[in-house]
Amino acid sequence: MPKLIAGLLCVASLLLSTSATARAYKCQAVGGNITYSQTPCAASSEQKQLADTGRREGSGDAETCRMVGQAAQEVFSEVKAGKDAQAIINSYGGLNGINPRMLNLVNYVGSFRAHGDISRSRVAQLSATKCRGGGFGPITVDDLQFRDPMFAQQASIASQRQQVAKQYQQLALPALISVDFQQIPLPEALRAIASKAGVSFDIDPSVTGQVSLRMDNVPWPQVVGRLAIEHKLLMGQGPKGVMISAMPGR
Repeated sequence: MPKLIAGLLCVASLLLSTSATARAYKCQAVGGNITYSQTPCAASSEQKQLADTGRREGSGDAETCRMVGQAAQEVFSEVKAGKDAQAIINSYGGLNGINPRMLNLVNYVGSFRAHGDISRSRVAQLSATKCRGGGFGPITVDDLQFRDPMFAQQASIASQRQQVAKQYQQLALPALISVDFQQIPLPEALRAIASKAGVSFDIDPSVTGQVSLRMDNVPWPQVVGRLAIEHKLLMGQGPKGVMISAMPGR
């Protein structure tokens, strides 16, 4: 049993320790039972907020907004060179080739044409600030277009980092799922949970038995933990996902 508990705590702590974009609550019922949820706890429960970024919907992240500032500088260089809006848009592929978010940025930077004393760095700063406030909508690095090879390479690296971060964020807080199993094989139930939660389970052939269980809108580790206790399963993190096997001599 200590191994079982340790395995459950290992997986739960891995998935509940951080969250870059979501809010989580730790709920303790009157009887002492503790659960984790993405929704506020019941009125009868003690609630502790675990994470809350509070970032305004549509606002850009720091790296994206930094790249928006660089793109703004590149556009403003053409504005200062005397190119009109149509010529600048054509340099980005015309109306059929320019990304709509990039078009918004070009129009915004073009509005500084009449400010003869404004600097490129100031335009970059204002554009980044607008990005952070959500003024360009849900813009990403992939929406930006660069002609400068150095900026283009930086954007490519930033995009790759964002993709990795997005994948991590999806694992940082467990998905809420609902299950209704009526006398189905345990491995089948675990595969259904993995599919609903978007995670990978490495299920050992020793895992056998029948499952009847209904749980609504709860974090998936809570569902698997319930099965682990009832069916005496061992869990741990492995190269192919969460490893699940039967306790010896169960």
